Amino acid sequence: MSILSKKSLLKTAIVMLLLTCVSSASFAFEKSASNSENEHKNEKKQECYVGLTLGQKLHPFHDLVRKLFSASAGCKLEDFSIEIESIGPMSREEGLPHLMLMTNGYYHFNNSSLFTPYIGFGVGLAQYINFDFDKKDDFIKAYQGKFGLSYRASSSTEISFGYRFLGLLDNTPEVKQLQGYDRYHSHFHIVEIGFRFYI
Repeated sequence: MSILSKKSLLKTAIVMLLLTCVSSASFAFEKSASNSENEHKNEKKQECYVGLTLGQKLHPFHDLVRKLFSASAGCKLEDFSIEIESIGPMSREEGLPHLMLMTNGYYHFNNSSLFTPYIGFGVGLAQYINFDFDKKDDFIKAYQGKFGLSYRASSSTEISFGYRFLGLLDNTPEVKQLQGYDRYHSHFHIVEIGFRFYI
């Protein structure tokens, strides 16, 4: 084999080795960048939170005493969130349960702005506490539908303004006393403001 041929083969081998090294380095960099991006996305995917909500019954709206207060805890995964919520009136009111425990699911219409519309639905139990110890406490089924608009004030704080339709599925005497009672269920229309704190 001539010297020229040997030099040509050596050059080809060196070029091939360099191309292999560059290709491997490029692949490793892309994989590292992809993993870093995926980790960043995964960090943002799931967020847990605690929430506080203050609601005002629409009927009668002028009665500012008839408010509901709720506390919740849940997790948000991209466009969906699920939570446990405890609801109670701020003052004792005839017919309204003293305590409600609900499981809620939400869908968030995420977009490029800080304002996010949402809809939600929940089911649970409501309790009438009998202060007469001779009587048994009553548990009834409850459900609710919600929609509104949330605003992400910061990375850890969210404010929401919404409407809640709360229904009770029962025909107990307490429920029958409610205005608008319809055989086996009664319902409430509520406007509310809520705060979520992401942890």
